[in-house]
Amino acid sequence: MHFARVVKSIHSVYSLPMCDTQIVVDTEKIRKAIELQLPIAITTYTLPRDMDIYIGQVAKTILDLIGQPHVKDYLTYCISELTTNAKKANTKRIYFREKGLDIFDPQDYKRGMKSFKEESLENINHYLKLQQQEGLYVKVTMQVLSHALVIEVINNCKMTPMEFKRVFDKRVRARRYSGLEEALAHILDNSEGAGLGLVIMMLMLKKLGLEEDVYRLVVEEDRTVSRMVVPRNIEIQTQTTKLAASIADRIDDIPQLPSKLLEIQRAIENPDVQLSDIVALISQDVALVTDLLKLVNSARFGMNKRCLDISEAVKRVGLRGLQNLLYSVGAGRVLQSTDDERKQLWNQAYRTGYFALGLAKATGDQALIADSYICGLLHNLGEVVFTSAYPEMLIKLTEIQAERNIPPHVLDTIMSDVGHAEIGAALAQRWNLPEPVINTIRFHHNLPHAPEEYKPLISTVAFANMTIRFLDGETPYEQIPRSLLSFFRIQSEQQLRTTAQTLQSSFEAEQTA
Repeated sequence: MHFARVVKSIHSVYSLPMCDTQIVVDTEKIRKAIELQLPIAITTYTLPRDMDIYIGQVAKTILDLIGQPHVKDYLTYCISELTTNAKKANTKRIYFREKGLDIFDPQDYKRGMKSFKEESLENINHYLKLQQQEGLYVKVTMQVLSHALVIEVINNCKMTPMEFKRVFDKRVRARRYSGLEEALAHILDNSEGAGLGLVIMMLMLKKLGLEEDVYRLVVEEDRTVSRMVVPRNIEIQTQTTKLAASIADRIDDIPQLPSKLLEIQRAIENPDVQLSDIVALISQDVALVTDLLKLVNSARFGMNKRCLDISEAVKRVGLRGLQNLLYSVGAGRVLQSTDDERKQLWNQAYRTGYFALGLAKATGDQALIADSYICGLLHNLGEVVFTSAYPEMLIKLTEIQAERNIPPHVLDTIMSDVGHAEIGAALAQRWNLPEPVINTIRFHHNLPHAPEEYKPLISTVAFANMTIRFLDGETPYEQIPRSLLSFFRIQSEQQLRTTAQTLQSSFEAEQTA
């Protein structure tokens, strides 16, 4: 049997006719989502044919933009297979309900499935209308991370044990086949109708050289998630990291932290140093004294009595807090500018630091509280440096690309927020900044790959950044990962808005204090 006819026979069953209108793919919005590593979400209640095509076009656009066009046909088929199955699962819930059958009861399930396919097809418009009325949806999310493309197909129904077993059985059977022809000779599931499609999908992933575990099925209390984590080209990842390091090497007169601040830093790290020695060093830097006293008397410390003594201020912030202050002041002095774009970046950095601190305080985790502000402040260090060196930086990029024969889309990655993160991490290492800061800069756009010990901290900074973008109308609530919302116990869009507005009001009050 020809492959195209197999696909058509599977997917024509639960698709509506092509609509007259065509949804247009917004390439620039997709490009921006890739740069920010935000998920692209598409929700539909009935999955009409034009929506199925649109989802495929979005997936193809993403793969073109990340330099993996060779997998387009394979992955769009996989997505179409999963969305069709998700829609069918929703239809099944309506059908069973109308028949008075309990879909979680094994006997009722067996009884209902005998007639489901034929009867639902005969009256498909009726069932799809009821699905929409009851809010049963199919949601597709696609998120480009530095290491992988994560695709999720979600429907808001819990999968039954019988359904899960059938999917598992098809996955096990798919392992036995060397190719599509062999699979067609052995499998045809008339009751479910999706068995063959799933086997084809698994064989396609195998053909791409991917392991079986790139596809996961997650059953939650109120929804079912089919997830594919497709690795990005390993060679491209390596080239991106090397290119970022080369850029850091070629920044003319790479900025260094002020010598006085480095002297204080070395004193703090000396186990034999006396507090009086540190205070004496701080006293020699009027600007640092000002920042220290401003910090200790700010709302962040909540002191009733103002502190004007340097020694007392150091005791209150602690050596760890003093170190973070040194990094904050040092980076600000080196990279601060009257240039409007860089000034805006720093203002956003201060805002992110403040939001991160506020979110950390809500957890009560003292280690998180100690590091959240400085990591939030410096999280976009690479973007600040990149902006300061542009357009000279672009010339260097082009030179390096030509020298090493690096593909153009790797250059695009470097120009994005992902590349900025690599450049910022390289610079942070040059400055010998602490590991929490370096890892936050490198992974705040790539949480799944972050080291476990720093994930709470990096999640705090990433969520602070997303909260600000949400408040400013740049990131929809639906694009914020559920894992972050859950970590900070945010259960609704209104709760997040209230949290964001409270943090913004406090930030503005401190700025004018």
